[in-house]
Amino acid sequence: MPLKIHTNLKYLTGNVMPITMLDPLWPGHSFENETLYNLQGNRLNRYQKVFHEIFEIVDIESADFAVFPIAWELSRSEEGTRKLGEMREIALKHNKKLIVFVGGDLQPKLPFDDLIVFHTSLISSLRKKNEFGMPALIEDLIEHHYENNFIIRDWVAKPSIAFCGTALPLSMPLGFKKIKEGGRFLLYKWGFLKLRPQSVGYAPRVRAILKLQKSSKVTGNIIIRSSSPMIWAYGFLLNKGNCNTEALRSEYLENIKSSDYVLCVRGNGNYSIRLYEALCMGRIPVIVNTGVVLPFEGHLPWKDFCVWVEEKEIDKIDEKILAFHNKFRGKSFSLLQKSCRNFWINWLSAEGFFLNFHTQIS
Repeated sequence: MPLKIHTNLKYLTGNVMPITMLDPLWPGHSFENETLYNLQGNRLNRYQKVFHEIFEIVDIESADFAVFPIAWELSRSEEGTRKLGEMREIALKHNKKLIVFVGGDLQPKLPFDDLIVFHTSLISSLRKKNEFGMPALIEDLIEHHYENNFIIRDWVAKPSIAFCGTALPLSMPLGFKKIKEGGRFLLYKWGFLKLRPQSVGYAPRVRAILKLQKSSKVTGNIIIRSSSPMIWAYGFLLNKGNCNTEALRSEYLENIKSSDYVLCVRGNGNYSIRLYEALCMGRIPVIVNTGVVLPFEGHLPWKDFCVWVEEKEIDKIDEKILAFHNKFRGKSFSLLQKSCRNFWINWLSAEGFFLNFHTQIS
């Protein structure tokens, strides 16, 4: 039976794009049509087909909850606050919860404290009780890049771990930004940023990569990109200059496919797109816990599907991977890879998440 939701589609005027949840209602305004830089135009294909099986748009009296139709990072303005306030008043009048979705790297700052907030990039120490994690929504990489050919890797004694992307200041040209990011890394390494988790940036990622590159316990399948072109949010590639974004994306995916594990640690925001790409491709994530807030946290056994490394344990990350790896020999390693992919399909794909997301706030 579909969930009954109330929203105000009249707020979607001009070039204002709807939240992903409501995308099937407004294909003409869809982010999926922004093909200049979007290399994941298929990410909502299945969701669009099953939307009306999951949700029914109703009036506020009949609704299970209300949903603000614009992502908050796109509506942080006087006008956006006015619209949010209007919907909030209507929801309160009818004793309904109002849900707001937030994207981007920054911790959300909303003008009201009684909203239900879903965000990809929360920090646990700064999180409020009404805030919940959500996945970065990606396309089915196996379906759209590998013709549904899901490759299972055999267990080997020395596991490989993938990373392809930006890790400032590594591979940056000498200049002010490199010096700035290098200084940030040193401050992080020396413990001066413990009270400022929102300011650590790429430092935990750099520390993990440096350890893996030196390790003899695992094979580091690591490719460090310069800051241009950079891998952008949701796995898109910004097309700067004459770079071949399709080739870069292909190399990125092959890096994951050809490895057993995938390093998933924060960048500028406190989340990792690779976490969802790894699970989608049936690879085992190595999550460095920088105070991450995961989707369905407390509801799902995340640690059954990943190597869990606390931030203070980064210098032992290779040992943690190997210890985990040695628990899954032979067929159990194959089963784990299949479980990772099914975990993504059932809970973290667009259709999986929106089918189940309300269970976090019940």
